Amino acid sequence: MSKSKILICYSFLFLLFLCYADNIVLNDYGHIQVSDPKTAAEYFMKDGEYYLKIDGKILIGNSLFEIENGYLTLTTIEENIPTTLRIYNANGIEKYKEKFSKVINLKISSNKLYSGFYNGQYLVILNNQKFEKKNYPRSVIFDVNNIGEPVFVDNENILIYKNSEYQLKNIPRNVQISKNNFIVLASKNAILFDENLNEVKQFEGNFINSQIIDNELYLVKKIRKNDNFYFILFKLDEMNNLHLIER
Repeated sequence: MSKSKILICYSFLFLLFLCYADNIVLNDYGHIQVSDPKTAAEYFMKDGEYYLKIDGKILIGNSLFEIENGYLTLTTIEENIPTTLRIYNANGIEKYKEKFSKVINLKISSNKLYSGFYNGQYLVILNNQKFEKKNYPRSVIFDVNNIGEPVFVDNENILIYKNSEYQLKNIPRNVQISKNNFIVLASKNAILFDENLNEVKQFEGNFINSQIIDNELYLVKKIRKNDNFYFILFKLDEMNNLHLIER
């Protein structure tokens, strides 16, 4: 390949990255937002029931999550009223319905085959296709991988994955699965672990948020300067280094 063709190729990839990066921004509260060309759901009430309309289909619920070949909805009314979880197929036909006393911090695996949430008593992992459930010790700080295995933090601030454990020194606020690694966010640092919970790398600072976008991990760092706060967006590269995206 000639040098001119190689230069054109790299220029195109760089421009493509810039266009995609422009769609990933931080709002005023340090939350990651992605400009999504997909049609947003329309929410409405009818005869005292919550509904939403997505891609021409009408579903019951006031929260929506996309799963593999379908949708997961929640109907949440008040704290002391059970939450109804429903799963619909891609045609909008209800396939599963169950009430839980609570559905807190619902997360979907990256392949969208599993859901995890805290029901007020246990960490529940739900198979979105077979509708099978498995309970784990109570936790609101967790994530679930593509084969339905959770990594979670218990009441003693112990990070647990399968038979491995790691005692965290700082109070965690979030745990995120990134490829074959886990990252725990806390007020003083973010720690990257391998699948055996061996510490890979630490990043100093107050990391408040993380998100997987297109199989890439993005982190938000909160910085205080004088009496003001501001937020910085980073991306973790293949060498486990942080690259500044936006400040």
